[in-house]
Amino acid sequence: MSQRENWPDYAKGIAILLVVLCHTGNGIAAAKFAGVPFWWAFNDVCYTFMVPVFFFLSGWFTQKSSKPPRTRLVYLIATILFPYLLWATVQSSLMVLGENTNRPQSWQNILPQLLFGGPMQFWFLYALFFLLLFDLIVRQLSLRSGFRVLATLALIPILLPIVGFGCFYRTVIHGLFFEMGIYLASVSFPSFSRPARILAGIVGLGALIALCLAGYGYASPFRSIPALFGIASCIALSTLIPSTEKWRWLQTLGRLSLQIYCLHLIFGGGTRTVLLHLGYTSFYGHLFVGFLAGLLIPLLVALADEKWFGWGFRLPIPTFSPRSKKTGQPLPAG
Repeated sequence: MSQRENWPDYAKGIAILLVVLCHTGNGIAAAKFAGVPFWWAFNDVCYTFMVPVFFFLSGWFTQKSSKPPRTRLVYLIATILFPYLLWATVQSSLMVLGENTNRPQSWQNILPQLLFGGPMQFWFLYALFFLLLFDLIVRQLSLRSGFRVLATLALIPILLPIVGFGCFYRTVIHGLFFEMGIYLASVSFPSFSRPARILAGIVGLGALIALCLAGYGYASPFRSIPALFGIASCIALSTLIPSTEKWRWLQTLGRLSLQIYCLHLIFGGGTRTVLLHLGYTSFYGHLFVGFLAGLLIPLLVALADEKWFGWGFRLPIPTFSPRSKKTGQPLPAG
């Protein structure tokens, strides 16, 4: 892979590391059995931008894709809707059966949650599905990407009071980052020097931290501003990482970030339950073990599925067969 192809995976790798770390720590803190000094400030900074990175890159890849509308729709169902329905159902069922869960679940609530909001972390896939579906429809109008960003900015303050808080609120808010990814993927940029990218990464990170400490972080109605600084910093720093075997681990985490996202709370939360049964209540001890379990076990599951099964995170539709049944030749890339 070239450097140009690797930086999105590096950015997703950084983001998924932060997602697993913060979700693990928040689960431990919510259990209210250990002190968490400095945790909430760190968590606020990460929460403000870590998931918006994924929405931005989703918009970026959508704009770069040359797949026809029908293929995009099938791809959307197979790679977003299918893992959402499968793993959200699995996780919710385990929550009904499990102990020491921070959010008690019941069988009768599973279906309404799947239909109207996405349980727990799965709100991300729920929101992404509808944003990609909306994009598929809007593309038939051939609107310029710049106009789409301006229209999104105009619609957000109108839609938010209507949708209220919850998954639809998050979908509208994160639609801005999705549209920004589409817009920036459609324009040409000059090649920035390495010092310029280092400076952009540092300034973006500094602005993100400063704004969060000033009260404009995740809980603020103005959180989109520090989030954009965080996205810019993450991407700028990702382009600095060399395309070498030394960094293949981060590229792999990014490439399999959706699979890790689907499974990390199952194994991170399960680890917390085991440690609690053993009487262990150190916050940072739980954080370390839970983070490793929430990251490495899903990674191993994803690699095993990729090598031997192929249906754990993607609906097995013939469209996605690596070879054509008629010619036996590899199908063209989208």
